[in-house]
Amino acid sequence: MKKLYTNIAKLFSLAIVSVMILSSGFTYADEIKTIESGIYQLNNDVNYDGAEIGMTMARSYTNEVMNLEYTKEKKSYTIEFLGTDYMENYRIAVNDKEVEVEVVEANEEANAIKLKFDINDVNDKIVAKIYVDAMGRDVEFEIIPKVDTLNLIEKIEELEEKVEEAKETTTKEDETTEEKSGGSPVVIAVGVVMIVGAIVVMKRKKK
Repeated sequence: MKKLYTNIAKLFSLAIVSVMILSSGFTYADEIKTIESGIYQLNNDVNYDGAEIGMTMARSYTNEVMNLEYTKEKKSYTIEFLGTDYMENYRIAVNDKEVEVEVVEANEEANAIKLKFDINDVNDKIVAKIYVDAMGRDVEFEIIPKVDTLNLIEKIEELEEKVEEAKETTTKEDETTEEKSGGSPVVIAVGVVMIVGAIVVMKRKKK
C-alpha cells in the first residue's frame, strides 16, 4: 500500500509541474506587448563620439521630440533638425546603411527641417550625417530613440487589426467553452492523476 501511495504522489507531482510550466508559458505570452498601429511622439538622446562641443552641438541642433509612424507594413521616424543656416546635405544611416530621406517640412524662417525615413524596428541604430559649413566637413552623431517614452497621438486602423480582433473574440469564446467543459490544464492534469490512481487501485485489489 505504501508503494501505491508513493506512485500516486509521484504522478500527482508530475502533473502539477506540467501545469506550472504550461501556466508560465501562457503568462509570458500575455506579458508580451506589441506596439499598435498609429502615430507616436517620443523623446530621443544623442551620442557624439568626440569632443564635448560636438555632443552639445548634436543636442542643440536635434529636436529632442520625434515622431514614429508605425504600421504592420511600414515603420518610419520623423526627426526635426535645427540650425539649417549652418548645415546642409542631411543624410540618415539606419543600421550602418544610408537610407532614402523625405523632406516633410522645411522652415527657412525657423532654420528647421523635418526628415522622414523608414526603419525596420523601433530600436534600429540611427546615425545622422550632416555637412557643417563652419567646420568644412561632415559631422556624424547617433540619435537614440527612447522607446519607453512612446505616446500615441493618433491611431491608425488597419484591415489586419479587424481580423485580429475577430480572432481574439473567437479565441475568448473557445476558452469560455473549454472552461465550461472542464478542459483547462489544471482540470485535465488532476483528471489524469485520478484516473491513473483508480486504475492502480483496481489492479491492486485484483491481486
